[in-house]
Amino acid sequence: MHVNSPGSSLSLRRLEASDAVGAFTFLAGAFAVNRAGVAWSDIARLVFAYGLTVLGPGLVITRRFPTLTRVGRLSVAFTAGLAAQLLGWAVGVATGQTWLVLVTPALFAGLWELAFRRFAPAPRTQETAEAPRSRWWAVGALLVSSAVALHSLALTLWRITPLDHHLRWYQDMEWHVAISALAMHQVPPTDPQSAAEGPLSYHWFSNAHGAALSLASGVDIDAVSVVAWFLPVGLATLGLAYEMGLALSRSALVAALAPLLIAV
Repeated sequence: MHVNSPGSSLSLRRLEASDAVGAFTFLAGAFAVNRAGVAWSDIARLVFAYGLTVLGPGLVITRRFPTLTRVGRLSVAFTAGLAAQLLGWAVGVATGQTWLVLVTPALFAGLWELAFRRFAPAPRTQETAEAPRSRWWAVGALLVSSAVALHSLALTLWRITPLDHHLRWYQDMEWHVAISALAMHQVPPTDPQSAAEGPLSYHWFSNAHGAALSLASGVDIDAVSVVAWFLPVGLATLGLAYEMGLALSRSALVAALAPLLIAV
């Protein structure tokens, strides 16, 4: 047993093998996105927009959420940050002030932190069980699952939806890009397809995130909807599976299998 405070993790204080996997996956993903037709300058703007409207606010919002690995920490923060990005989209588009798409998520995260400091009880030091260790082969499985997901995107979606040749596009993506383009001007999207699916359809939430990312980065909605939106969300999902497998089972084997089962 060791003494630990809620929300902290000793494993986050040192470099982990999963950190190298995360860095390698980020670089490989950036290279793949570039090969799919997105310029390096646009990739830099997308990374900045994701950091400012999703990951940064998410790290603040989930600061007190306990995680076991840095990959898990970033994946949890990314997932929570998507809600802040959605709020920024709604405020920015509704007011016609694009800069609010960038600023609102950070403001929301700041208010969230102030509220916790003001109203939440001070954390008490408590005893917790020793955190399970990530094994090198479990981290390797995470790398393999990330590679499978990236390979799948490159061979399926990006191949049948080339950015430089709309006539070859998969028809469903034309539909999604049109809704995302509309979501850059209306909250919520009012096209017949979105209206028919109802106010809480995951489809138009995805379109709204694409619209928010395009507004925040200035990158064309085609590149965002077809390429830039899918990869980070997919990798965050794999990271969540890895973290949850390790946390729930306390087993590196389950942590290794969870993202692999999703990827394949």
